[in-house]
Amino acid sequence: MLRHLGYVAMALTIDSATNRTCRLKNATLERLRELIASNLDELERVLRFNIEQGVSLYRISSELIPFASHPINTIPWWDEYADRFARM
Repeated sequence: MLRHLGYVAMALTIDSATNRTCRLKNATLERLRELIASNLDELERVLRFNIEQGVSLYRISSELIPFASHPINTIPWWDEYADRFARM
């Protein structure tokens, strides 16, 4: 049944989370890049798991890119990580 319905954001079976973030006061560009890279690594892992399990519907966490639309995040993440998004 799960294969037909899919699931949201957390792959508990493989203990994976794609929503690591930090507090605004600790959001340096270096820290944001670390979190984004970690979240994208985990997203790739989840997507591979989903393919292996035949799960075709998965809702990605809105926290994949911490502070994506906040002024504190000046990283052009849509360009900087474009290759990774395209690969996934």
